[in-house]
Amino acid sequence: MKKILTILIGLMLLLPITSLAGAPSPKPFVAYVMFKGEPVVGLDVLFTCGGKTITKTTNIKGGVMVDIGGGSPEFKDVTCSILEVDCGYEACQKTYNAGAMDCPKCEYIYELGEAPPEPVPECLIDSDCSLNYKCISEKCVYVEPEPTPTPTPEPKIEEKVNSNEDGTIALIEANFGDCVDVVITDSKLSKLFDGTIDFDTEDYDTHEEISLKYCIETSLDDVDFGLEPKVIIEEESIEYCYVFDDLIPLADIARDEELEIEFLNDSLEIISLSNDRMTIRHGELYNEQDGCVEGEEIDYNGLPISIGTIGEDFVYLSYNGESERINYETVGEVGEIQIYVDEAVPNRDRPGLCSIRIAEDIEEAIDDGDEFVPGWDYKIIENRICITNSEEYKYLDEGNQPLSLGDKIELPNEFVVIKVNKISTSDVTEVDIKIRDDYFLVQGSRDDDQDDAFSYNNEDYDEVYVGAEGILDSDKVLITIGSIRIGESDVYLEQGSLIIGDLTIELNFLDILYKGISFANKDDNYLTYEGIIFKNPEDSVDGKGTFDVIVPDEVPELTVTIGLESETIGIEPEPTECPACTEEECIDTVCPSPAVCKTCPDIIPTECPPEKTCPPVTNNLAAIIITGILSMGGGAAIFFKLFNNKIFTSSRTGIKSYRGRDGTLKILHKHPGTTGYHDPQISHRAPETHPKGMIDVKEGYVKNEKGEWEYR
Repeated sequence: MKKILTILIGLMLLLPITSLAGAPSPKPFVAYVMFKGEPVVGLDVLFTCGGKTITKTTNIKGGVMVDIGGGSPEFKDVTCSILEVDCGYEACQKTYNAGAMDCPKCEYIYELGEAPPEPVPECLIDSDCSLNYKCISEKCVYVEPEPTPTPTPEPKIEEKVNSNEDGTIALIEANFGDCVDVVITDSKLSKLFDGTIDFDTEDYDTHEEISLKYCIETSLDDVDFGLEPKVIIEEESIEYCYVFDDLIPLADIARDEELEIEFLNDSLEIISLSNDRMTIRHGELYNEQDGCVEGEEIDYNGLPISIGTIGEDFVYLSYNGESERINYETVGEVGEIQIYVDEAVPNRDRPGLCSIRIAEDIEEAIDDGDEFVPGWDYKIIENRICITNSEEYKYLDEGNQPLSLGDKIELPNEFVVIKVNKISTSDVTEVDIKIRDDYFLVQGSRDDDQDDAFSYNNEDYDEVYVGAEGILDSDKVLITIGSIRIGESDVYLEQGSLIIGDLTIELNFLDILYKGISFANKDDNYLTYEGIIFKNPEDSVDGKGTFDVIVPDEVPELTVTIGLESETIGIEPEPTECPACTEEECIDTVCPSPAVCKTCPDIIPTECPPEKTCPPVTNNLAAIIITGILSMGGGAAIFFKLFNNKIFTSSRTGIKSYRGRDGTLKILHKHPGTTGYHDPQISHRAPETHPKGMIDVKEGYVKNEKGEWEYR
C-alpha cells in the first residue's frame, strides 16, 4: 500500500511538469516583400511544409507571417522540417531548414528585382462576392449569416422612451452606433397636449407630438471625434407637430370663424387652412376694458390711437397723424400699423364700444417650407401643422456641430429642451499588450484595485501569456485553449492571434484589425460602439512595442432628454472660481478692467492701473498657451481670466486646454457662430472662416446684415 501511494504522489508531481513541457512554442516566420524599398501590398506568398501549402497575402507593410512551430495552426497536421517559400519572383524562391531556425528571429526581407503588377481587387462591391461574403477592403470576407428572427409584433415607437416621475422629462437611452427614431406624446411628456378643441360649436380631438431622429457616432465614424461620442442630427430630424385626429372641415375656417389652437406655447388664430398653406391672424386684442370706447384713446407703442365714431359696421380710428374708417371684420392701415375691427357696437345714449386687433401685419399667409424662425421651417401637411429643423448638426467644421455631452437644442418659444444629458460609466480594465518570448504578454489593471483583470473557471489573473497553443498563466502553464473574461465585462480575451471582442492583434504586431479592417496605418485613438478604447495602432505595428486597450465592464449608454432641462451626468462640473489679480506688481501692458464674476458677486477682482496688467500666471499649462497665443499675434491687449484649463479672451471667445491620454497637450478655442470648443486648425466655411490655426480670434467676429457671425 505504501509503495502504491509513493507511485501516485510521484505521478501527481510530474503532471505540472508534463503539462508545461507539452505546450509547444510558436515559431513565427515573418517575411517582408519590397520593391525599391517600398512595401509590396497584396502579393500572394506560398509556404510549403511537409507537403502542405498555405497562401498568405502581404499587408500594407508588405509583410506576411506563418507559424512553423510544433503547435502551428497552419501546419498542425504535418511535421514542418523543410520550409519552402515562393511569391512568384526569383528573389523570394527560398528553402529553409525549419528545424534549425531560431525564431522569433526568423525575419527575412525579399527585395524584388522587377516591379510587381498592380494588385487586382478581388471585389469592389458586395455583389462581387459569393453568398454570405462581403466586400471588405477589396477582399471577399465571410460573414456569419444572421439567424432568422422569430416574428414579433411591431413595438410601439414610444416603448423606447421613458419619463421621470412627474412626466416633465422624456428620456431616450441608446448605445453608441445606434440610430434612434421616436415619436413622443403626452404619455411620456406631460407638457404635450392631448384633448379636444371647439370649432364652430363642435368638438374635435387633437394632440401635440415631438418626433426625433438621431445617430450616435464615435471615432470609428469620424476620427476627429476622438474619444467622445457625438449625436448626429440631420435636417428635418426634429419635428414639433399639432395633429388633428378628427378631420376638421377646412372650408369652414374663415375670418369670421377662425380656428384657435395653442401652438408652441403661443395662441394661433387660423383664418384659412389647406393641406400645404395657412393664413394666420396676428396682433394684440383691445376691447372696451382696454379703452376701445367711442371718444377715448388707446396707447400703442407710446402713441395714442383715438377712437372716433363707431357705427353699425365700422369704426373711425386715428393714429400717428392719419385717420381711417375701417369696416367690421376687415383690415385697414392707419399710420403704418394695421388694425382689424373685430366688433363695433354703436349706442344712442352712451359712447359706442369696439374690439380691435393691432399689429404691423395682421394677416400672414404661410406656405409649407416657409421659415418659422431662423433654424426652423414650417411643415404643413394633411391634418397636421409642424415645424422642423432646417439646420443639420453633423460636421465639426460647421457652426452647428454634432452634439456632445451637455449640448442642447431648444425648440422655439422655449417650448422644450433636447439635451445630451448623460453617458453611463462603469469600471474599466486597462489592458497592456507586449511581446515577450514569442508570446503576447497581456497585463491588466483595474480602476477599483480590487478585482483581478482576467478570470477563468473561478480563477483570477492579472497577467497572462497568449500564444498559438492557448492562454497561459504567468508561469506559462496552460489555462485554456479557449477564452478568458476581461474584468466584469462580456468581452473575452481569445487565442488565435490575440482577440479582444472585434479587435484582432496579429502575432508579433504584424497587423491590428477591427472587424476585419486593418488599422495598422492609423495613428489615432479610437472609441468603439462597445465603449472599448484602443490607442495608436500604427505605433504598435511600426515599433512592435506595446498596445493599450481599455475595456469597460458595461456597454455605455447615452441618454437624450426632452422637456425641462436637467443636470448633466457624466462629466465633472467645473469648480466655481472668480479670477482676480492678487499680485502687487504689474507689468507694462494694457488690460481692460476685469468684470465682476457673476457666480461670485461678493468677490471683486483687484484691478490693475489702466496702463498695466497682471504678470503671466506661473501655471505651466497656462504659460504654454499664453506664449503660443502671443507668438501667433494675439497681442498684449488680451485680458486673461484663467481658472482650471480655460482662458476667456473676451466675452464671446475663449481657449481651453487639456492633456490627452497620450500625454500630449490639446488646445481648443471657441468664438461666435459655433457651438462649443473646437480645433483652431478648423477654419470653417464662409462667412465664419478665420485664418487656419489662429488660436485667439480676439474681437474679430461681428454680425453682418444677414444676422450671421462673420470674421473680419
